[in-house]
Amino acid sequence: MPGQELPMPGPVKTSRVLLYVIGGLNVLGGVLLLLAGAAQSGELLEADGEGLSAAGLYLGGLLSLALAGVAIVLAARFRSGRQGVRIGAAVVGGLVAANGLLSAVTGSGGLSVAGIALGGITLVNCLKGEAAGYFGRPRTVR
Repeated sequence: MPGQELPMPGPVKTSRVLLYVIGGLNVLGGVLLLLAGAAQSGELLEADGEGLSAAGLYLGGLLSLALAGVAIVLAARFRSGRQGVRIGAAVVGGLVAANGLLSAVTGSGGLSVAGIALGGITLVNCLKGEAAGYFGRPRTVR
């Protein structure tokens, strides 16, 4: 029916919520990394014989905050977005899942399973036919 908005399918709603969760967790992680970098101020953090410089902590914090910003903006655009929003959300989900998998393989992250789950579910839901249909729907001009 013209003028009537198509309801958001369940997998799309789930992806939207998970993107907000990913964004929030990345803001928290980014701030903690920036604070750790500030606390180091040029010294090395020794963990299992490997050093991590303050510059590395700053870079990790900034990348985390950038990913958080992208995830939150994409989640906010779900209602009015087109295929680019869906593809962007799938890419963010893939990056989060890949980071979680890398952390699990190297043994460097305790939250790697959460990253794999959040990213994987977001990725799969954004690639479903329901999501493609929702983001490809005709829009009314306002």
